Amino acid sequence: MDHDKIKTAIMVVIVVAATLAALIVAFRVGEFVGYGKAQFSSRWGEHYERNFTGPGRSPIPGLPLDMPSFLNAHGVVGRVVSVDETTLVVQGQDAEKTVLVSPSTSIVKMRDAARITDIAIGDDVSVIGKPDDQGRIEAGIIRIFPKR
Repeated sequence: MDHDKIKTAIMVVIVVAATLAALIVAFRVGEFVGYGKAQFSSRWGEHYERNFTGPGRSPIPGLPLDMPSFLNAHGVVGRVVSVDETTLVVQGQDAEKTVLVSPSTSIVKMRDAARITDIAIGDDVSVIGKPDDQGRIEAGIIRIFPKR
């Protein structure tokens, strides 16, 4: 009988140790993922104003803080002044920008997927994309902000 009790006790210890090890591994994975998200969020916050709203810290020493629009060719934040099936014109902080919309463009309104037909003149939008040879923005993502 004592032999069976010892086996049972050893099994309980092994199960408890394995459970604790699994919990520690899960906790460490959670820390790793959370740390990565925090780093991304921190970098995003440090560059948000410069990337999306215009004036901010100058990326080039000696360049004025009120940067011209050609230095921020990858996106625009502003009000839609015209819209059709494949293009938007957005009045940014210092100039109007033409935005090309393709089938691969992700359009989001609040948390829901949207289509270009959901964008109306007067809507506030944020566009992130890449510039083409004519200075237009090939949109990767368009976020439609709720009306105020």
